[in-house]
Amino acid sequence: MTESETKALKELHFPQERSLGALYQIYRTGTMSGWWENKLGEAQGTVQLVKEANLHLLVSADADLRDFNYLPADALQSIDFRMVDIDNQSLECISHLTGLRYLSLPERKIGDDGMYSLRNLRFLHTLDLGGTEVSDYGLSKLRHLTELRKLYVDSTAVSGPGAAELNQFLPNCHIVVHSGRMLNFPFEVSPGKLLVAQADPGGQRTWSEVGEALGTVQVSRRAFVRLEVLDREAFQKCERLKPDDIQSLDYLFDEISDLDFDVINRLSGLRELRLGGLEIEKYTLRELANLQRLRTLQLTSCNIVDPEALKPITKLSSLKELRLSHCQPGPLDLGDLLSRTPVKKLLLEGAAVDNNLLSTIAGENSIEELYLVFSSVTDEGLQALKHFKNLRTLVLRTDSITEEGLENVLNLTDLVRLVVRADDISEAVFASFRYLKQLEELSLRQVDLKGEGLEYLSELVSLKRLHLGISSDATKEEFESYKDRIRLFIDNLPALEELSLRYDGPDIELGYLPRLRVLDLSNNPVQDRGLTGLAGLINLETLHLKGCNRIGSEVVAKISHLPHLKELDLSLTRINNEQAQGLSALSELRYINLASTACDNRVLESLSELSDLRYIDYPKALTDADMPHLSKLRHLRNLRLGQVSDQGLTHIESLIMVGEVNLSGQPISDDGLASIRNMSHLKDLNLSDTRITDGGMVYLSNFKELTSLNLSSTQISDDGLSALTNLVSLRSLNLENCKRLRDRGIACISSLTSLKWLNLCNTRVTDSGIASLRRLPHLSTLRLSFTQITDDGLAVLNQLHDLNVLDLENLEISGVGFKHMSACRRLKELKLSSSNIVDDAIAYLSELPALEELDLRNTQITKESLKSLAAIKSLKKLTLIGCDIAYGDLVELAPLTALETLNFHECEYTRVERAGLKMALPGCRIVLLDKDVNWT
Repeated sequence: MTESETKALKELHFPQERSLGALYQIYRTGTMSGWWENKLGEAQGTVQLVKEANLHLLVSADADLRDFNYLPADALQSIDFRMVDIDNQSLECISHLTGLRYLSLPERKIGDDGMYSLRNLRFLHTLDLGGTEVSDYGLSKLRHLTELRKLYVDSTAVSGPGAAELNQFLPNCHIVVHSGRMLNFPFEVSPGKLLVAQADPGGQRTWSEVGEALGTVQVSRRAFVRLEVLDREAFQKCERLKPDDIQSLDYLFDEISDLDFDVINRLSGLRELRLGGLEIEKYTLRELANLQRLRTLQLTSCNIVDPEALKPITKLSSLKELRLSHCQPGPLDLGDLLSRTPVKKLLLEGAAVDNNLLSTIAGENSIEELYLVFSSVTDEGLQALKHFKNLRTLVLRTDSITEEGLENVLNLTDLVRLVVRADDISEAVFASFRYLKQLEELSLRQVDLKGEGLEYLSELVSLKRLHLGISSDATKEEFESYKDRIRLFIDNLPALEELSLRYDGPDIELGYLPRLRVLDLSNNPVQDRGLTGLAGLINLETLHLKGCNRIGSEVVAKISHLPHLKELDLSLTRINNEQAQGLSALSELRYINLASTACDNRVLESLSELSDLRYIDYPKALTDADMPHLSKLRHLRNLRLGQVSDQGLTHIESLIMVGEVNLSGQPISDDGLASIRNMSHLKDLNLSDTRITDGGMVYLSNFKELTSLNLSSTQISDDGLSALTNLVSLRSLNLENCKRLRDRGIACISSLTSLKWLNLCNTRVTDSGIASLRRLPHLSTLRLSFTQITDDGLAVLNQLHDLNVLDLENLEISGVGFKHMSACRRLKELKLSSSNIVDDAIAYLSELPALEELDLRNTQITKESLKSLAAIKSLKKLTLIGCDIAYGDLVELAPLTALETLNFHECEYTRVERAGLKMALPGCRIVLLDKDVNWT
């Protein structure tokens, strides 16, 4: 490196022991700031980069925030704390980072006092406080941030006037107060399903279904939204979607037209696109060039028939990830494609991925992550790895490779992560891996241990995570020649932080592993005396021994010498109460699992002084006798309550961090509620079939974070429900069999605008009371069976646009009120059994485009309604038990091509009638049940 190049670099020194999080470089594409897509690695140790680099840090969930105090003022330009618990006090750790321009604190426990920590951050451009505890008073502390251009305070206590007052001091700042954004789809028919992405603390993304893409749908401002297209014609009518409404699109059809691309191109903000089942010719994908913000493209089960079919991909300047899953590559020149794209991550999945496809790669490319999954690639095909000089991640899930083919990784000197899922790998493979000095993660599903090669692991000086499945095949002819050399030892890995071993032998030896924090030995037959070296792992924080049913007192004695152990799983072992007494020395323990062991709840006495415990998987359900042992565990977040009384609950008054309490069926009175009144973090409370009264309901008003409340089969009345009006986070409320509830109490519920699930079955609510539910716009499930509702009361359904499930069983309704259901276009399940529904009412149900389940058992309908039922094309399950309809008449349901299950009563029918019904509904399962039994 020349002197001038050296001067153009800078060094940042992050903590050596543990990463602060993932470090990214912020770059610009054109005139717009791109995504933080250039990941530099972990914020750990010394990081060298160009002086002009702007850095973004996604703080990890287990970061030690005190380490921020040692960073230079200009070290970072952007920080995101969304994955870590941070509060007013700990936020002070960034007060000196004056180079910050972007700061994200969404849904963190930051309040007005925390705004003082921003006093020095005068160059902030964007500040995200959405979902925090900041109020108008806190905004007054931001008036000095004159460079601020965007401030998000949605879902906070900030008011419109409060935001307007700040704007007087910061006139160039756009302040976002509203929490949602509206997506507009056709009202007549849904193009498919909507999902939003959710990230767990480990950074993995999962999808949560929002519902049908129908009419106007509200999602949160930050939501990363996926649309799974199920109806092409409806998708082509999505003319009201804006460019940034959808971030991820699934389009799995065997053809794609210009009309489809018209809509896709309108979604110019797409980050992810999955196409499936296409015959891809030369010009099929030409319109993709318009999606210049696309980061990920996946082709699933497509047939590539032209050498130039994927050429449009080369014009996507922001594309970072390409996935070819179970495609037929045909004439594809993969090497040429990779040489002309900026793709960094490549997944090749399916049997059609073979040596021939990889042989087209003859030159270097920019791929940094390569995944070969369920492929036909053999050792010969792995020779192509020599062209992947920039590779940092390699995942091989194919059974046709051996240790000989894996010699091709020798020259991948920048490799950081290597995962191999193959069944015929010998221990000799470690001799090839020893040259990978940058390797931080190694995972091998199956290695045949022969006593030669494991020692090379110690040459992987950067290794942090090691996952090995190891066995010794005694059926091999040569086994006798090496069986005495077989030894599983993991030693001399100074950087190793996580170790997972699956081994079929009785002995595991652990040596010099000074930084090991996580050890997983679950389901190993290791013997009590066979696990050596455990006591020397003084920095161990997590230990999983689940299913190790041969361990006993010797292993527990070693565990007791692990001073920093925070998580311990002993489930499915033979540990007993006496042996567990040694665990009382684990002063930093936060989680312990003792389920399915030889322990009973008397073991809690040994844990009673471990004041830092958060979670216990108990051996048995808790009784009054167990409660005194929990009284000092003030950080405990979970209880598994069995037979308990008011007296038992008095011992847990100090457990204010508990998140769920289930007292269903217990002899709990208002005195018991008084004992748990300080559990301010309670999210789920079940008081079903208890002795509580209106007098005890006042204690529930303390549970501001409560999302689910079950009061079914209690004696509460209208007066008691008034105590719930400030539970604004409540999403589920069960009042079934609360027979003292009338309309006045139901009116109190209308203030709970976050409510999504409501059960009023067998209460005394009437049409007047149900009318107040119009103020619950997000209600998705409503159960009203055995109430005093009439057809007139169903007028409220006009206002409940988000309903998915509606229960109207056993009501005095004929169905004339169904005319008000036309607004319930997301309704999927409708229960009408034992109500007085007549034929004329069924026609209204054909206006429900999403209806999939309909229960009409024991109603008044006849064969005259079958024509109207046949018009509900979305039906998947239909129940007609006990209706005045003959078996032979069911053939009129033939238009219901999506019908999967038809429940009908046992009756006589001819062979011809049976054959006719099978022909009319070929894909439907016909179930005949006793009409006198309530098949729910």
